[in-house]
Amino acid sequence: NQTLVLDATQNTFSLKSIYIDFREITKARLAISVVFSSIAGFMLGIYDLHSLDWMVLLKLAVGGYCMVGASNAFNQVIADPNVLSGSRLVDNSRIYHSDANYNLKDLISFAEIQVGGSFRQYQLDSGGRIYTDANGPIYYNEYGLYTQATKKMMDDRLKFTGSIRYDKSQNFKGNYSPRVSLVYSAGQNKNHNFRGSFQTGFRNPTTQDQYIGFNVGSAILLGSAPDNLTRYSETLPISGAAVPTIGSSVGINGTNAYDNSYTATSALAFASSGGNTALLRKTDVDVVKPEEVKAFELGYRSFINKTSIDINGYYNIYNNFIGNLNVVAPLYGLAQNNPTLGNPNLAVFPTDPGSQSVHALRTGNTRTFQLYTNTDLEIKSLGFGIGLSRKVYQDFEVGVNYN
Repeated sequence: NQTLVLDATQNTFSLKSIYIDFREITKARLAISVVFSSIAGFMLGIYDLHSLDWMVLLKLAVGGYCMVGASNAFNQVIADPNVLSGSRLVDNSRIYHSDANYNLKDLISFAEIQVGGSFRQYQLDSGGRIYTDANGPIYYNEYGLYTQATKKMMDDRLKFTGSIRYDKSQNFKGNYSPRVSLVYSAGQNKNHNFRGSFQTGFRNPTTQDQYIGFNVGSAILLGSAPDNLTRYSETLPISGAAVPTIGSSVGINGTNAYDNSYTATSALAFASSGGNTALLRKTDVDVVKPEEVKAFELGYRSFINKTSIDINGYYNIYNNFIGNLNVVAPLYGLAQNNPTLGNPNLAVFPTDPGSQSVHALRTGNTRTFQLYTNTDLEIKSLGFGIGLSRKVYQDFEVGVNYN
């Protein structure tokens, strides 16, 4: 336990430094001038000095200073973008997007064919406040190409639509997204419509999933783009007992979070057990990648006695859901499953990497990260829905849905 000492001659935390900080954050000169104006106005309003209540005057002076000082302090905090001293959120990020589409119906007659593409550039610019862009904006690009063909057959009763899209993000492998759908219109008036479709899709990790580097106090929120892991770096002091072969400080970067850390759950279990190293589990996750989905749908739509009815069912398969994982990275040593125990001062295994990592956990020489990664679970969902609607008076329509 450390004792906090208030010493007028102490430089790190002294009465003098408190006074200076208080005067600066409350803007003492401005606050005093406002208090002086308030007192002057109060004095002009009294009948004579005999009616002056000095306690009221004191309350006016103290209350006025506190109110103006608090307002000044608040304005300074919300205007300061420094994460250590202010709360201003700075984000001048931009997205530049363009797309093009061309219908080939004037050139090709057997089917309606469309082609197109898109391009998007992200410019992340938070000045190091949110992303790891303290040395300048981060740029990365995405582009996509697609084609779609539509063909009507069987006296226009059967409509086929097929499409495929290719998307490539700078940080991920390309993704193909095929889609096929069929719609058949039965009945003399083609008012019984049966439909079925199969499609695939994906969702790229967001800019924060890839490039965030934000210290929230309890942890570092760290995006997993390869260049983000190497760009995020910091030098931290080594505290506690002296560590052989380790200096007074050590530098780490984002790769430590993925390649040399323990899961926060196992680190907590280790601490709660009094130091059972068998409970420690080395972090073993990949950097984040796109989420994927395969979707199947069947449906029917028709009009029966002026009532519209729509019935549909779906079945979806999701893979690579994006989530978070908290990990604890030792500032020295090598994280490993069931590391060598050694003893608290490394007298037995002074150079053993596993024992060093245990020593770092015991002495609090760690850094906690929140990582972005994907779950290995395949998640499936299915459902159905029915909807009814009918015009009841002129253009008023009543509808009901159940899903």
